[in-house]
Amino acid sequence: MTWFYKSLTGMEYGPVSPLDLLDLIRNGTVLLDTPLKKDDSQWVMAQDVNGLFATAAKPSIAYFCPGCGKEISKPPSRCSKCDVHVERANQKLVHHDLEAIDRKARKAMERVSVPTKELRKTDRDRVTRRDEVLSQKSSAGEAGQMSSSEVDSSDTISRKWLTWLRRKR
Repeated sequence: MTWFYKSLTGMEYGPVSPLDLLDLIRNGTVLLDTPLKKDDSQWVMAQDVNGLFATAAKPSIAYFCPGCGKEISKPPSRCSKCDVHVERANQKLVHHDLEAIDRKARKAMERVSVPTKELRKTDRDRVTRRDEVLSQKSSAGEAGQMSSSEVDSSDTISRKWLTWLRRKR
């Protein structure tokens, strides 16, 4: 059983395992209103998947390298910081406050989303042209097909807020 999810920009990602999906919820990549689908089923909002957020909110165990203290995957594994093979790691019980994670992720998205009136004139023109192209495509039935430059700008915004969120962890 694998899962797929859509980013804020509409890009589809996956497949991810159920455990990876829980990690995506815990780090703020998948939010309550993120579209999800299991294998070949229809898209639904993450909040509508029974028990998903309740399971993600349960405490989990984090593993840390005994040498440098960096978080690592479940042993046996290799620490990427000090390049040591770890058989027994330090453990810590981690409580997940999904509401706080959701607030941080949404705040990060707001910071990256710059209102059109604050953009330089050339940027405003580019946004206006993009919106015109998208409206023409939607009226012609081509909605969802974006040019590579439009996808690049959307991905840049998405990457910026994800990078900010990961730094805060």
